[in-house]
Amino acid sequence: MKKRAEVDGVLGPAVVRMDPGRSMGYFVYSQDKLDIEGKSNFSTCCANTALTKGKWMYEVLLLSRGIMQLGWTTPSSFANFTTQEGVGDTENSFAFDGKRIKKWNKGAIDYGEEWNVGDVIGCCIDLDVGEVSYYRNGVSLGVAFCNVKTGTNFAYFPAVSLSSRST
Repeated sequence: MKKRAEVDGVLGPAVVRMDPGRSMGYFVYSQDKLDIEGKSNFSTCCANTALTKGKWMYEVLLLSRGIMQLGWTTPSSFANFTTQEGVGDTENSFAFDGKRIKKWNKGAIDYGEEWNVGDVIGCCIDLDVGEVSYYRNGVSLGVAFCNVKTGTNFAYFPAVSLSSRST
């Protein structure tokens, strides 16, 4: 598959999908790698494309109400994930969990609204100003993080951490 040029802030294939090669724990993947279900205590998976600059968003359609941390991670943060700690539990990873109504970055702080089955969660990163924000069904939940490190050595992957049977 043809890769995009780094000059536009994208490192990886033009078609973005979840990457089983960048996962911790166990998942069941759909054939197109767009749907996943966590099958272990707390599993984390990243997309096949990283971002270095610009404004980006991906959306998740919730098919369950389980514990999920949806957001962004750097490769160095991903290297520290376990089946107990995932997106948002390390320094350069950021997440929102609408089941627990928290935002995560090395700890949890109240943020957002409770989510439900059928909700669409938008996960946004602005690498020009260093912010992460979220949307629920098209309505902004506000800026969650304004301390996102950017620059030459930082690339962020879309990433999700799911508890068992979460989709």
